Amino acid sequence: EKYSGKAVCGTDGITYANECALQNASCTMQKHIAVAFEGDC
Repeated sequence: EKYSGKAVCGTDGITYANECALQNASCTMQKHIAVAFEGDC
């Protein structure tokens, strides 16, 4: 589920609360951040 409460590790090495938070950060910083894996980095 894309917008669940599961933490994800981004390819920028930062742990995000969920995939939605990662996408928001990606947009705000105007750089591509993908999900490296689920869970903390």
